[in-house]
Amino acid sequence: MVSLTAANIKVILNLTDTDISDTNFEPIVDVAVDLLNLFGADISNMSGTAGTKTIGVDSKQKGALILVTREVWYGIHQGPEEVNVGNITVTLGNILGNPATMKNIKDVARQLKEIEVDTG
Repeated sequence: MVSLTAANIKVILNLTDTDISDTNFEPIVDVAVDLLNLFGADISNMSGTAGTKTIGVDSKQKGALILVTREVWYGIHQGPEEVNVGNITVTLGNILGNPATMKNIKDVARQLKEIEVDTG
């Protein structure tokens, strides 16, 4: 079991305090946990004092949590973004509204649940 903070997860995702504060990143981690749990995982949300909350996960859960937190960060926090490619402007939508992304999150949670069953 490993204990993670928002600061730890931000380092893994190459985010800085300029991008988002630890206090503001904690709810994003909790949304990732909620999404994983919605699809069958069993991970507790962060707890403690705002800005220094922690979450306890095993190595398999850590991997799943990092993957889904990244999706939530880019999907919820950054939202739609315009990208110019030559003479074309493309608007990138909220990736959580993308069915393929939600399927990927569901698959991560399902695989995590299967691993937990296989290993006890």
